[in-house]
Amino acid sequence: MKKISVLILSVLFVSLPVFSVSAESIEEKAVDYRQGVFNIMAWNIGPMVQMMKRKIPYDAEVFAGNAARIATVAPMALEGFIPNSLDDSDAKEKIWSNMDDFKSKMKELEKTSTALAKAAKTGDMAQIGPAFQGLGKACKSCHDEYREE
Repeated sequence: MKKISVLILSVLFVSLPVFSVSAESIEEKAVDYRQGVFNIMAWNIGPMVQMMKRKIPYDAEVFAGNAARIATVAPMALEGFIPNSLDDSDAKEKIWSNMDDFKSKMKELEKTSTALAKAAKTGDMAQIGPAFQGLGKACKSCHDEYREE
């Protein structure tokens, strides 16, 4: 009987987070989610920028790994842009009135991040340089239009 009681209590304890009600709204969670995705991208692109500017030594393995991570998470960012999720966010209101354009810019981010990941695998700077510039342009075009600086 004692084992059954311990088992039941263990199951209840483990499942407690599932049954708890969060005070955070879905819109707040969406902001946290997309900011998390963008933080991952920023964390990974930072060293790549430094390598491209020759401020730190180029490390092909690190560069390729970072590029692969960016390509992996880039498609996830758009999911976090749900209606009414602008509070505590750098996103501009005009995202919602220009959603088709915003989505096309996010698709360009996906495309250019994938191209950079592919180029980074080669280690050939003749391929990496233009691919890196392409990613930078994709980021900038969206930031210029849809992000509060």
